[in-house]
Amino acid sequence: MSGLEEKSTPAYYPVHVIPCDLRSECPFFKVEKVDEDQCVAVCTAADRVLTRSNARKCASPAWRECPFYKIGVESTSS
Repeated sequence: MSGLEEKSTPAYYPVHVIPCDLRSECPFFKVEKVDEDQCVAVCTAADRVLTRSNARKCASPAWRECPFYKIGVESTSS
């Protein structure tokens, strides 16, 4: 079983597939390959697959404003 199948929110490809080269400076942002040329973004702080629009927000310069990032930072600093 892949890590993607273990996520609490399964991937629904029409809304979750992103370009495989999408990158973010957020330490909780991870790109996982789901097919030869298709990927999804995963937020490890929230343990969920991100929609395309949320993934783009994570890749933007304002990623530090994401509530999941703030939760992730708080949980790792304890």
